[in-house]
Amino acid sequence: MLPCNPREKLLEQKALEDAAKTFGLNMLLTGAPRLGDLLFACPAIDYLMANDAVDRLTVLSYGYAAPILDGLTGEVEHIELPGSSWNPLGKWRLVRTINRRNYDAAIVLDGKKSMRKLLAATNIPLILVETPTAMHKTWQHFASMLRTFPSNGLWNEPEYRTPGIRVTHRAQAWALTRLQQISRPRVAFHVGCRRVGRKKLCLSEVNRTATKLWPVERFMELGRKLIYRFGASIVMVGSGTTEQALADRFAAVLGPACVNAVNWGDSMQTAALLQQSDLLVASDGGILHLGAAVGLKVVAVWGPTPYEIFGPCGSPDKIRVLRKEAACSPCKKRTCDDKVCLRSISAEEALAAAGELMQRQNDKPGSYRDKNDWLFEAPVHPPKDPH
Repeated sequence: MLPCNPREKLLEQKALEDAAKTFGLNMLLTGAPRLGDLLFACPAIDYLMANDAVDRLTVLSYGYAAPILDGLTGEVEHIELPGSSWNPLGKWRLVRTINRRNYDAAIVLDGKKSMRKLLAATNIPLILVETPTAMHKTWQHFASMLRTFPSNGLWNEPEYRTPGIRVTHRAQAWALTRLQQISRPRVAFHVGCRRVGRKKLCLSEVNRTATKLWPVERFMELGRKLIYRFGASIVMVGSGTTEQALADRFAAVLGPACVNAVNWGDSMQTAALLQQSDLLVASDGGILHLGAAVGLKVVAVWGPTPYEIFGPCGSPDKIRVLRKEAACSPCKKRTCDDKVCLRSISAEEALAAAGELMQRQNDKPGSYRDKNDWLFEAPVHPPKDPH
């Protein structure tokens, strides 16, 4: 890892001691701009605040992800990373904002080059760069902080920390109001979608360009089966104009049992919607990790990303991972016409995993209970299954 400037040091205790800034730091944390990255970093952030390792901590991330910071133990500040930050004007504005804060040091998680180049243009005197490892990202970040900022006695032994956030009361009340007319069981879907380069949404293009996402047709088939067999309400979650259009397509095909909740709120409000649901079915992405972080039961349809490094964290009795080995996995392709790793996972497999998570011990056949002990009776005369 070549340094971008002389102020860069490896993220370790010695670097802080050499700078004579072991305590009392005004710190900027970078390298976790997106929702999934930020959730992986949450245990490390909690450790820094609970251990009094820093006086002030500011996180640099995209605006849509930042509200989940309100669910952490300590008070964390935030600087929004704008989407235009990499053009000259956007970068200049961001550097000026950072310089006004007079940070003593900055941390770059995973040693991300884009963040290191940005910080090289600032006046921050010490830039601590984390070296990526083959460990899960949550444990990697947590272990890095434990090694760099030794415990003050509150954390006697290193332990595996799972991302977890507390949903604010305001977000909970908001979600209860929005979902009160939607019957249970509520199954949240995050189909996900990269922005596609056409005015009209094309499902084949979505399937080709979104290499980490389960094919749209499989989600559609699973939605039909969940509605038919369990009487489920499908709640589409996510953000962005393309995901909005995709959710509109689902609502049109699946009918009134499907609710388009895409763009209903920010990440904390989305966490509240998930907390008021009974199950989440999602591909690899930030929403998947958000569902696990609020304790929701999750069916994860996993693709080409290394699971050992980026997989969801949580209780084994709440997470079912559907994953098939492929000769080409893991990969980092931007497009894929085959997607054999995801295409080989059927809707029936996902349905079986969902049923297993919803089924409570000692329930009679056809009845399902959620964490609030509601009881759903299967319809006596269900509609004809189109598949």
